[in-house]
Amino acid sequence: GPRLAVGSLAVVYAFGALLQIAFYVLPVQLPFLLQADMGVGPRGTGLAMSAGALCGAVMGILYGRIHARLSFRSIVGVAFTAMGIGYMIVAGARDFRQVLAGMALGGTGFGLMMPNLNVWLTSVAPAAARGRAFGGLTTCVFSGQFLSPFVSQPLVARLGLSATFGVVGVALVTIALSYTVGRRLYTMARPAAT
Repeated sequence: GPRLAVGSLAVVYAFGALLQIAFYVLPVQLPFLLQADMGVGPRGTGLAMSAGALCGAVMGILYGRIHARLSFRSIVGVAFTAMGIGYMIVAGARDFRQVLAGMALGGTGFGLMMPNLNVWLTSVAPAAARGRAFGGLTTCVFSGQFLSPFVSQPLVARLGLSATFGVVGVALVTIALSYTVGRRLYTMARPAAT
């Protein structure tokens, strides 16, 4: 059968799971944060989630143009950084407008990352193996959604709601930086190894 680029596949899968673990902190924890810290009810929570979704949809539409200029790997760095900063803005928000700004930025990153993972997977999986490859990504995406509350709930219990968003934000930016720097170092080291 056709050979899969196992390394690239593993990276795409890992990012798929991490993306969902981080993303699902929003629907699970945001309502409590808004209610507790700002007295914002369900309508405001819906509006905040919609702001993220709308920005995500716009990025989905623009993805083709962005990918024409940036590689899959560069988009990972940009998307995770945008999400991370968005979460940090939500963590430090003093009013609802700041939450909306954070959600919009986070949604931008998420909306960039979803098509990126799919197109990246298509590029590394040969046609005959694509069904299996996408099945694997779907498994990782749903696993991330399932795991998200198990990751965020202990953080909330220990640190509180705002700090949890901050920790997730810092983690996302750290992942983006580590991956970008690690890739640079690996690329620089590779010619010497051959």
